[in-house]
Amino acid sequence: VPNFESEKICWGNLAVSAQFALVKSGMFVSAPSPLITPASKFMLSVLNSTLGDYYIRSMGVTRSGGFLEYKPMFVEQLPIPKIPPAAQLPYECLVDCVLFAHEKGLTSEAATFEWVINVMVYGLYFEAEMKKSDCYINDLVAKVVKPFKQDDSDDFKTEYVQKLNQFFLADKDIYRGLIHSRTVGPVEIINEARGK
Repeated sequence: VPNFESEKICWGNLAVSAQFALVKSGMFVSAPSPLITPASKFMLSVLNSTLGDYYIRSMGVTRSGGFLEYKPMFVEQLPIPKIPPAAQLPYECLVDCVLFAHEKGLTSEAATFEWVINVMVYGLYFEAEMKKSDCYINDLVAKVVKPFKQDDSDDFKTEYVQKLNQFFLADKDIYRGLIHSRTVGPVEIINEARGK
């Protein structure tokens, strides 16, 4: 029972794209749903990334209407990079920003953070290719993101999310990495396979 009560990652078996969700401790899912415990926001960022979805989709079974079976036997095969907790922190901070932005209706900010996470996940798996193309943003992002504190107000978080969004779109190095990442070989292959 402790695993069910702890924070967990849950998802539905059938979806058109990755829809992994963080379920807070003490909350339960009433419908049948696979889960991963203990939850990791870093793992959540990889699972919901374009690369993670591509990988799972390449092994899964597609049903009519473009729905894919996100069975645990496919999900568990995604090789999640083992990186130290300090290196996971930027992903965790960005996941918190995405969750907060969605909660407060800041959809353009959420989209920017999801974009940044996607490119950072590419950097995890294709570091050499991303660096060669001058699209590796992981270290740049790690220098600027900060975790929310327990006593941060919603107003503070909103301002932080809006300013961080503006920074990502204004910083020439990060923005170049975001824009040009689609031209990196492995990223092109993933986008072509996904019809993007």
